[in-house]
Amino acid sequence: MTDLVDVLRTVVRHPMVALLMFLNIMVITAAYLALQTPVYQSTDTLQLSATAADSNFLTQINSLTPLYSALLSSPQTLAVAQTNIGQTQLAQITVVTFPDSPVIKVNATSGSGPAAELSASEVVLGLNQRLTGSQLGAPGITIGIIDGPSSAVITWPRPALTFGAAAFLGILLSTLAAWITERVQRRRRARKAAATAATAARAATPTAERVGRLHHAPGRLDYPRVTKAVGGRDANKGRRDGGPATFSIEGIDDKDGDAQRGAAPRPNLVPPSGETGDVTIG
Repeated sequence: MTDLVDVLRTVVRHPMVALLMFLNIMVITAAYLALQTPVYQSTDTLQLSATAADSNFLTQINSLTPLYSALLSSPQTLAVAQTNIGQTQLAQITVVTFPDSPVIKVNATSGSGPAAELSASEVVLGLNQRLTGSQLGAPGITIGIIDGPSSAVITWPRPALTFGAAAFLGILLSTLAAWITERVQRRRRARKAAATAATAARAATPTAERVGRLHHAPGRLDYPRVTKAVGGRDANKGRRDGGPATFSIEGIDDKDGDAQRGAAPRPNLVPPSGETGDVTIG
């Protein structure tokens, strides 16, 4: 239940994304249906019967219906029907039989409704023409029309079924699009928050830590380079003639001899005994 509520909340937070996805699916479906060629079908219903009382008729029905079904769909019968309808293209003919039943259905399928109706009727007439005065079929068996040809109906496409399936698919894809949008926005907010926190942390870091500490390891003092000293020979004492020496430590001017950078301690410019410093006084 909680997952369903979360999904609904996600869709509510991104209604335009979900709506646009749903509309796109429906528009694509409508365009697909508009491009489809309609398929029409007309049906003729036939029934086999015996000319005289024949007690064996019903017992032979399962062998008689396949025989007449083959005659109805044979190329010879279809050729007779095509000749009867003239220039109109004969529809595709399919024959359906039923177990233990003398009923036979002839389905004519075409891209034209009138052609489907005409084809269903002419196929039955064509078979009757072939049966007349020939040895085809079974003796004493007649074939009659009990219904049809029916009015042609569209069997494809089926707009109601197609739009129903498209609507279901559209709901799923709309929900997925809203969920993906939510995930992308969350990641962007997380990256932005991380960047803001990093900027704040750098701003709060002391200046001495940003530019580098003078003490790099516990118990050891790295002595900076004195690049320039003016006003005294001894830069370590920092004074001559009562005035402060001016010198530069790592590019930082120190007129008071403190050599402080932010919170860094003042270094002792006199190297311990046994160590040499890189000091240039000029």
